[in-house]
Amino acid sequence: MFAVGWGEGYHLAAAWLNEQDDITGALTVSRMITSFNPYLRDGAQAFFPSAGELRSNAGYLVVYISEVQGGPPPPPADRFYGKQAPLHVVQLHGVEYAWIYDVPSRVVHPVGATFGPSIRLHGFDRNPPEDPVQPGQALTYRLLWRTDAPLPQDDWLFARLIGPDGQTYAQLDLPLPTSAWQTGRYTPAELPLTVPTNAPAGTYQVVVGLYELESGQRLPLTDGPPADPALSGGNALLLDTMVVE
Repeated sequence: MFAVGWGEGYHLAAAWLNEQDDITGALTVSRMITSFNPYLRDGAQAFFPSAGELRSNAGYLVVYISEVQGGPPPPPADRFYGKQAPLHVVQLHGVEYAWIYDVPSRVVHPVGATFGPSIRLHGFDRNPPEDPVQPGQALTYRLLWRTDAPLPQDDWLFARLIGPDGQTYAQLDLPLPTSAWQTGRYTPAELPLTVPTNAPAGTYQVVVGLYELESGQRLPLTDGPPADPALSGGNALLLDTMVVE
């Protein structure tokens, strides 16, 4: 066995990144920046990880073959390589040399739930973020999704607002264009939810899940905190709790 990877293929990785619309507004994290930066277009830059962590405005991570030949790659690549699908793989003569990953934007509430075989809910933000919430108040959830495999059809998102008495006070079903999601790319989706004006005071649960429209069957939930099936049925995620005054 011999080691390979002295910068070969980095021009191909850079060529792919140069075609991305957001490449000049997001940093690329790489441990081979001297080999990489000369190939990036004007306005795009690659930076070394900061103390083993991603940069705050990182948009892409490139893992090179020399980082993985002796075992798992060093941080932060160890959180990506082999654990999620890359956006793009650079090959030379049939050998994979570099893996390009999408770096998710920061979320206030990490989730890490999986629906079906490949749809991942990374986390969410809520606006407004503060409790307590007032009856009649409108909320917006920004959900950050990722798929690790192509999806053959669009799925639907359901959301339920369950009150302290176990009753459903609001519900919403929304189509998600999952068949158009790019494998390995983090995709945001908004979920609007309004607390009814007659909602009694107490602690509420927001539960969500995915289902197939034609069959009505929910996608299996793995990872993430499950909601009480007695209140919301099976394969539902406890996304959030809020206090209504």
